[in-house]
Amino acid sequence: LAAKKTARKRLVKALFAVPRAALELLPHYARVAAIVSVAYKDVGQSLVKELASEFKYWLKRKSQYTSEARLRNVRFLAELTKFRVAPPHLAFSCLKTCLDDFAHDNVLVAASLLEAAGGFLARSPPTAERAAAILETMMRLKKAKPLNARDAALVDNAYYHCFPPDAAGLAASKPRSRKYRYLDFLFVVKLANRRDDVDAVIRELRKLPWDDDDAADDAADDAADDEPPDEATTPLVVKFFLKLARVKADSAPTAADALSGLHKYRPRVSGLVIDAILEEFDLALETPAPLRPVAAPQRLVAFAKLFGELYNFSLVSTHHLFATLRRLLRTGHELTDAFRAYMAERAADLGGTPGVIEEGDEDEDEEDAPEEAPDDEPTRRAKFSVLEHATHDPRVPCAADEPRDFLRLTLACVVLRACAPCVVAVPSARGALAAFLDELQRYLFAKPLAPLGPRYALLDCLDDLERGARALAARDKKTKKSPRAAKFFPVRLSWYDAHDAVEAHETA
Repeated sequence: LAAKKTARKRLVKALFAVPRAALELLPHYARVAAIVSVAYKDVGQSLVKELASEFKYWLKRKSQYTSEARLRNVRFLAELTKFRVAPPHLAFSCLKTCLDDFAHDNVLVAASLLEAAGGFLARSPPTAERAAAILETMMRLKKAKPLNARDAALVDNAYYHCFPPDAAGLAASKPRSRKYRYLDFLFVVKLANRRDDVDAVIRELRKLPWDDDDAADDAADDAADDEPPDEATTPLVVKFFLKLARVKADSAPTAADALSGLHKYRPRVSGLVIDAILEEFDLALETPAPLRPVAAPQRLVAFAKLFGELYNFSLVSTHHLFATLRRLLRTGHELTDAFRAYMAERAADLGGTPGVIEEGDEDEDEEDAPEEAPDDEPTRRAKFSVLEHATHDPRVPCAADEPRDFLRLTLACVVLRACAPCVVAVPSARGALAAFLDELQRYLFAKPLAPLGPRYALLDCLDDLERGARALAARDKKTKKSPRAAKFFPVRLSWYDAHDAVEAHETA
C-alpha cells in the first residue's frame, strides 16, 4: 500500500463495493477503513468522497427502487462518522438535505442516519448542540407535516435512540447502604479514573469499620427504615476489587497495586480475592461452552489479567501461578486405561511398537524425507503415542473443553502476558515456564483447525516473554552483573515437536 497508489485505489474500490443487502457488514468495513486510514489518510478521504458523491446522486434520482442503495450509503457514512473517518459536518449536511424535503424516502434515510450515528453526535461535546437542534427541527416537522404511521414511528424511534426517555418510569435501582455507596465512589470513580490516588484510597479503606464483620446482623436491626443496613466490610471490599478489574480493561494493575498496599494491614482480603478468582476459573472449567453466560469469557479474561498482576505484586507465589496454569489446561483431560488402550490399538494398526522409533528408521527418515511435516510410518505411530509417566493428555475427550473451545488457551495467555516482565526474572521459574509453554503449544495443536485468534494470542504471549527475557539480559550486561541466561521460548511448528518437547521435560 505504501509503494503503490493504485493498490490503495483498489482498496477504496473494494471497501466501497459493499453489497447493498448486507448492511451487517458495514461496521466491519468501516473499522477496516479506520485502521488503514491511520497510516494512509488518502484511503479514508477517498472513500468518504465517493460516498458523498453517491449520496448526491441518489438524492437526485427519486425512485422507489433506490431505497436499498440509499440506506446502504447513509449507514456507511454513519459508521465512518463514528470511527472519525468522515467529518461530522458531512452527516449534518446529509440530515439537513433530508429535512429540507422531509417526506417519503427522505424520512427513512434521516432516521437510519440518526439510528446509526445519532447517539455519537448527540453525546460528543463538539457536536452535541448542533445534533440537539437538528433533532428538535425533525420533531417539529413531524408535527407540522401529515406523516403516515410508519414514518412517524421511524422519527420517534430515531429521536429516542439519540435521547432515551427519562428513567423515571423504569425499575427503581436497588437501595444501597452508605458504606456501599462510599466504596463505589472510592473504587469505580476515584481509583478507576485517577491511578495516582492509590495511597489515598488505601488510607480510606483502612479507616473502614473492619471489626463489624461479625456484628453485621446486629447493625441490620438498628438501621433506619429508609436506609439499608450496612453490609460486612470484608466481603464488600472483596466485591469491589473484583468489580474494579471487571468494569475497566486497564484497571487490573491499579486493583493489584491497591490490594498489595492493603495486604499489609488486612491480609485476609487478598486471600479472599484470590479464592474468588480461582472459583471463577473452576466454574468455567466445569461448564461446557454452550451453557456459559454470554458475558462469562470477558469476565474471566478480566480476572485472569488481575491474577497475573497479583503475581507481579508478590501476592501469588510462583508455585501457585504454574499450578493454576496447569489446572487450566489439564482439568478434564486425565488419562485413563481405556484411552491408553485405544491409542495403543491405533498405533498397533500401523505396525510396530506404539511411539517407538527404531534407530535405523530415524536415520533413513532424516535422509529421505522432506523438511515439511513428515508422514512416514514411525511418525504416524508417534501421533498415537502416549507418554509413559503422563497423567494428562489434551487429546482425551472432555465435555467441558470441546475441540472448538479456546477459552482455556486464552486465559492462560492472558495470565502469562500480564506477569511476563516478572516471571522471566525469577530464576527458579525458568524451567517451569519453558515446560508449560511447550505444554500450552501441544494443547493448541491437539485442537483441530484452530482459528487465527488463538494462534496469534499464543504468539503474542511468546513474544512478550521473550522480550522480557531479552530486556533482563541486556540490563544485567549493562550493569556488569552475572548475566542471566536469556531464555528463548521456541515456537513449535507441529504436534510432534511440541509432544517431543513435553516428553523431554517430563523425563528430565
